[in-house]
Amino acid sequence: MLDRRLQELFPDHLAAVMRWSVGKEAEAAVRAVVEAGFRSVEVTMSTPDAAAIISRLRRPGCAVGAGTVVTAALAAEAIAAGADYLVTPFLVPEVARAAREAGVACVIGAQTPTEVHQALGMGADMVKIFPASPIGGAGFIRALRGPMPDCALWVSGGVELDEIGPYLAAGTDVVGLTTSLFAPALVRDGDTAQLADRARQALAAAASRAALAAV
Repeated sequence: MLDRRLQELFPDHLAAVMRWSVGKEAEAAVRAVVEAGFRSVEVTMSTPDAAAIISRLRRPGCAVGAGTVVTAALAAEAIAAGADYLVTPFLVPEVARAAREAGVACVIGAQTPTEVHQALGMGADMVKIFPASPIGGAGFIRALRGPMPDCALWVSGGVELDEIGPYLAAGTDVVGLTTSLFAPALVRDGDTAQLADRARQALAAAASRAALAAV
């Protein structure tokens, strides 16, 4: 479950996750989904010029995180760029430590219940179940919620737009969207109109689920 700090970072329970080989194309794509309404974006540190992109994207009302942070050095670089949160793909204690010392939120990647427990022990603010597909799915999140009802959970890796609702219904707190949002052909061609349309579809799906939950 999201505490106040995480609610401010992920108000729509969504995160746009950009991983791309050309920094200029990546930045244009991220700007397109932000302008369409996304209020949380993650730029992976494997993207060229990631730190500079993070710095340029920072603005009121939109949290910008750094993803694929796998070393203390990358954590320091992302924090210096102004990243609002750090995300790892697996258990990385030194990243959790760096985030804690800097007062930055940290999302630690895990897959099994044991790894989720270990991530929490490292001080993770949220645990990312990665990859979400094809290994787990919404059913896995629902099962995980039994023994871990209060753990803030993020899913990422293979999540399609039509799975947003089921994941949120199963107890996921944040859904990270990668290629389903940033379709490689659209990013490569600079098709910002189509990227914005996908962003609006994702936001509508999350809003619909939130409305049902409130009934």
